[in-house]
Amino acid sequence: MKPICEAIGLQWEAQLKRIKRHPVLSICMSVMDIQMPGDDQHRELVCLPLDYLNGWLFGVDASRVKPEIRERLVQYQRECFAALAAYWQQGEAVRPRAVLPAGGTAAPLRLTYNDRHFRILPVGTEVWFVAADVASAVGLRDSHVATRHLRPEHKAALPVGRQTLNVISRAGLELALLHANPERVAPFRAWLAEALNLLPTTTAAPEPERPPVASLSQEVRNFTFDYLDRCRQAVLDAGGTLPEWDRETDQRISDNMAALLIRDKRWVLTFDDRGEPQLRAIPSGADVFTPESLLNWIRNPFGAHRDFLPTMLQAIGERLSSSHR
Repeated sequence: MKPICEAIGLQWEAQLKRIKRHPVLSICMSVMDIQMPGDDQHRELVCLPLDYLNGWLFGVDASRVKPEIRERLVQYQRECFAALAAYWQQGEAVRPRAVLPAGGTAAPLRLTYNDRHFRILPVGTEVWFVAADVASAVGLRDSHVATRHLRPEHKAALPVGRQTLNVISRAGLELALLHANPERVAPFRAWLAEALNLLPTTTAAPEPERPPVASLSQEVRNFTFDYLDRCRQAVLDAGGTLPEWDRETDQRISDNMAALLIRDKRWVLTFDDRGEPQLRAIPSGADVFTPESLLNWIRNPFGAHRDFLPTMLQAIGERLSSSHR
């Protein structure tokens, strides 16, 4: 945070005091040992999670920053006010400069799923889905939860009537469903397959169901190959050795990955004692933590549920009072 403050002309000591006395920022603030570019040694620096940076900047006194950026900061804060109003009054907020997918937008197909509205938007030869409708259908909290894991090309903002709504593509929908409860996803998939068959023939009709391997897109294949390459390089950089590995092995893992994704499960890729790649399922509703990320999960006001914290404190107390050290 110190380099950011100095870059926009703020006094770091005053901002540090502001962060420490803030009821939210003070909880998520971390001190990390970092070597900044151009520095010849590591230093302890105060850091905030990226998700909290916008909120901190929203509260900065514009009169205290450099004159050349003051107008842009005021405009940013003006948009923040509008976004907050839209979120609390309309249920969602859309960034006005979000990139729209190519192609003309037709009138949305308005359907009903479990007594709730579900809108499908034909865009050129593609179909897009309102993120809030998807979240409601599969039990996600809101459109932000449904879209936060998606890449920019999988989400956009589209005008729907007098509103501009967050929408996601077919590929984005599949990725969003990976973060929902499989018990909610299965009936939704069956309903959606029938709903897409009702689309006019001028829009993209869904492809017939094929085996998982055949339906895996080239983008997902390339992503899997890239991930495996980085895994291998990380093992080599750490001084480890790998068994003989060719592209056919990558292909087998990629093909298996497609089937696993379709089954709405999450998996961990590991290597056994012989260096063979292994895939292990993560139970539904579970999360995977390192010791550091577990602490951040507990500290984060949007992380661990409050009802879970007393149980965790009780377990910690039992562990500390145990005679086994």
